[in-house]
Amino acid sequence: MVAGRDTAWPRVGKWAELADPSFSFERSYRRFVENFTFPLNVSQSVRGSRVGELVARCMVETGTSSFYSALGDAADEPALKEICHRIAEDEFAHFRMFYAQMHRYLKDEDLSLRERLRVAFNRIAETEDDELATAYWAANRSDEPFERRPNSVAYARGTLRYYRPKHIRRMIDMVFSALGLNPSGPLGWAATRFARAFIWYRGRFTPRVAMWTSWLSGAER
Repeated sequence: MVAGRDTAWPRVGKWAELADPSFSFERSYRRFVENFTFPLNVSQSVRGSRVGELVARCMVETGTSSFYSALGDAADEPALKEICHRIAEDEFAHFRMFYAQMHRYLKDEDLSLRERLRVAFNRIAETEDDELATAYWAANRSDEPFERRPNSVAYARGTLRYYRPKHIRRMIDMVFSALGLNPSGPLGWAATRFARAFIWYRGRFTPRVAMWTSWLSGAER
């Protein structure tokens, strides 16, 4: 789940340029937008309703907030640590905004738990599409032809190792809140254990797990 160019990328990109003078954020970003496009000519949400769209937005902000929290906690360099923690706070604020708007529309659109689960799962599974793989390729391997699976694997190996139990627990708390579930009960405990196992395997045995998640998201069909 990639943060927008007007929020996270320029700040992290500037730090990367200072840390590695051979890296150019503008060049990498240009490669990304030239090779990955978002469907903009749509008249309604692909999630089927305003509540469904806001559930999906909550999933996006959950992913970005947890990632930048994990990266900030793992960073030794003070500037990078501060940048990541500030971005994580911004993303959590976005989550709270979408969460509040979701409850506003729930008064008129009573989206069932089953439907919310479907939207949340589909949005999480969409992280296996070309977006993150293209972003990784544009920043690290642009001299090679783009292939989704190896770049998706490389992205997972490079990022998921920073997640610690506290980041995963907070991520589950946010997901359950968006679904209207209690994260403190047995279901929350089970979901946290499953997420910890999935992230561990996804970051290490990525080719097999990447194939499975890509099939679930429809990217391999």
